[in-house]
Amino acid sequence: MPWDINEPQNNTKLRLAPALLRTNFAAVEQGGVPFDYLSVSEQAGNPSRADNFGQIYSKESGGRTELFYQNDANPAVVKQLTGIQKTTSGTDYGMTTPFGLIINWGTVSITLPATTASVNFAIPFNNADIVISSQTHNSANAVDVYTYNINTTSFTLKGSASASLTYSYIAIGT
Repeated sequence: MPWDINEPQNNTKLRLAPALLRTNFAAVEQGGVPFDYLSVSEQAGNPSRADNFGQIYSKESGGRTELFYQNDANPAVVKQLTGIQKTTSGTDYGMTTPFGLIINWGTVSITLPATTASVNFAIPFNNADIVISSQTHNSANAVDVYTYNINTTSFTLKGSASASLTYSYIAIGT
């Protein structure tokens, strides 16, 4: 049943209005109401739990109004959906997504005669199941790059370059 913004009209006979209203209410319940935007009033805190409903709401976080979600199964778990801030530590950056994925990235320079560098994550991972990808910057020649000694807070990068190089990395895990 489609939503009809023009029904009921001001001159609709009262006896016909219930059927028109029921049609529009059915469209609302089935999600058939088009809209251009949604305004969400800022709450003072997390709303109380509502059985069988997930809740999207806004509240202040860090001086800004941000969007949050909580479900009825565990209202103590609140997920921030907007305004996720990155953490910075020198040339290393990190962020945690609303659903627990941790992403760390940055650059590290290896200056000869050294061939390795230790990298500390800006945000520690919860476990060592981490995927790391790395590559060189400004190298005209192919260079092998290895990562090892991987743990929740750091890893070691080894390059096979014959010159000092800067490497980029991204590490993803939980």
